[in-house]
Amino acid sequence: MKIKNWEELNNILKVKKGFIYNDFGTTNKWNTIEFNKLHKASCYQLKQMTPGSAEWTYYFDSLEEAKLWLENNRKEDGYSICKICFKKLNI
Repeated sequence: MKIKNWEELNNILKVKKGFIYNDFGTTNKWNTIEFNKLHKASCYQLKQMTPGSAEWTYYFDSLEEAKLWLENNRKEDGYSICKICFKKLNI
């Protein structure tokens, strides 16, 4: 689901459950593989997000849901998986 505002994102980050996808690259023509990144909601790197970040952010309850959405919506643009919070998962 697309996150609507900073309050919604901040509440998700406090609970630390689920997955957050930062979709910066499709907005700003950045290196999409480098900056469009899927994180666990508990990832410490997400604490650095600012209120303006919410407009480029998606939330998923499960990894399966996130992977399906990414393959259907961002396969051509490119994306990556956070190497820090997904270090021990084989995805």
